[in-house]
Amino acid sequence: MGEGDLQRTILGALALDPRVLVLSPKAGRGFAFGVEWFRARPGPRLVLWRQNTGAVKVPAAGKRSGRYLVFGVPGLPDILGIHGPSGLLVGLEVKTRVGRVSGEQAACGALLSGCGAAFRVVRSLDDALRFAGELLGDGE
Repeated sequence: MGEGDLQRTILGALALDPRVLVLSPKAGRGFAFGVEWFRARPGPRLVLWRQNTGAVKVPAAGKRSGRYLVFGVPGLPDILGIHGPSGLLVGLEVKTRVGRVSGEQAACGALLSGCGAAFRVVRSLDDALRFAGELLGDGE
């Protein structure tokens, strides 16, 4: 399973927890939906979304070559979110068992952690579920 598949698996599994909202504009679950969802649920909860970064070549009208549209900030975690009600920023960098964390990803993780965010490199669905459980107070 590649990183993209693992990201989708993690978000799909976390979305089954009633304390977790996975934002998905395509499914009609954007930030406005999140506000109402959040207000209706007491206790610890997570709002998460996939944070894409990369570049895509877009054609330029009347020209042979296009230009690259860059989105996101290199190094940002694959999944970002907010823990409520604390407001804690949450970041999950998803890697396969053999996937390597880039220098930018390691630096971003160190910066986030140093600023008090909850950051974790997860290499499996179990890793992600365990991290979410820690944030949601499971096992306390």
